[in-house]
This record gives sequence, C-alpha cells and structure tokens, in this order.
Amino acid sequence: FILRPVLTILIMAPISLCVLGPLGSIIGDGLVNVLLAIEKVCPWALPTVIGAFMPFLVMTGMHYSLLPAYVNSLSMLGYETVIGPGNLPSNIAQGAAALCVAIKTKNKNFRQLAVSGGVTALLGVTEPALFGVNFRYRKPLIASVIGGFVGGCYAGLMGCKLVAMSGLGVFALAGFLSSDIMNFVNYVIAVVIAMVVTFAITFVTFKDEA
Repeated sequence: FILRPVLTILIMAPISLCVLGPLGSIIGDGLVNVLLAIEKVCPWALPTVIGAFMPFLVMTGMHYSLLPAYVNSLSMLGYETVIGPGNLPSNIAQGAAALCVAIKTKNKNFRQLAVSGGVTALLGVTEPALFGVNFRYRKPLIASVIGGFVGGCYAGLMGCKLVAMSGLGVFALAGFLSSDIMNFVNYVIAVVIAMVVTFAITFVTFKDEA
C-alpha cells in the first residue's frame, strides 16, 4: 500500500517527463502541420477528417494539440475551420450511437450508462459514451465514425466556419451564428446528418450483448 504508489511515481515521472511528454509534443506538432496542409490543399476535407477521426484523437488525448491552431485561427482570421466544423458532428455522432444502444439494449443497468453517456456526449463530453459504450461494442464506434465523416463532409463542402468561441456540444452551434445565416443553417444540417446517419447505422448493426 505504501511502496506501490511511490514506485509508480518514481518510475513513471521520469518516463513521462523525458519520453512521453516530448514524444507527444512532436506527434502533436506533426498532426497540426498535416491538418493545416490539408486545409491549404483541400479545405473541405479538413472537417471531414476531424469529423471521422476525432474519437481516436480523444482516445489518445491528441485533440488538445489542436487547440493552439484553433485559438490562432480565431484571433488572426476571425473564424476557425481547423477543429470547429468537424468537432460537433463527431460529438453528436458519439451521443447518437450511445442513445441508440440505450434503446436497443435490454440490460437496464447498461441502458442507464448508455443514456447518461449519450446525453453527456450531446453536451460536449464524449468520453463516457466513447469508452463506456461505443468502443466497448465497436459497431457503435464505427457508426459514429461514419456519421461524423458524413456530417463533417457536408460542413466542409458548405464552407461552414466557426466565428466565435462558444459552449460545448449542442451549445457550440451558437459559434456559427454570423451575418451569413446560411453558415448556421448549413451547420445545423451537418449536425443533423451526423446524428441521423449514426443512429440509423447503429440501429441496424448493433446486437444486444449487454
């Protein structure tokens, strides 16, 4: 009880500071550079990529590496297309997958977990749905990736831009309100597409194993 936490700290602290920290920084910088290169060549593809792969970035904590580019874009350009347009469709897709699982499962305890995780994802925190439900059964995760991909693709093709920092989850929609009302309308459509596609795929493919 005494030695285990002490040894954990003594072993992991140097590894984290000397190996994992620098490695994560290098990978994060490389990821940002790749995404910015994609934006220059094919701007509509960036929300598509983020919409599809955000769950995997969240799993590894690499989504935090995108924040500097997010803040810099908003401050320099007055709008942001690196994270915002693809992020919300991905979050909503996670929530839709978990809520669909809640509807289909017959396990009451697991249903409660799926409902709480789904609602939390809709509000912007996807980890409970991601780790507690979707990753556990794989097919809901695949459905959310497809839904985020399609929703992000629509947002990219319509040129949706985040023009202000706003809340998480569905509250992030406020950040797309601008003088161009179609920016907001198209983004709402992108989010709805992500939700419907994910829910439909999950409903067809998920088999109750809880």
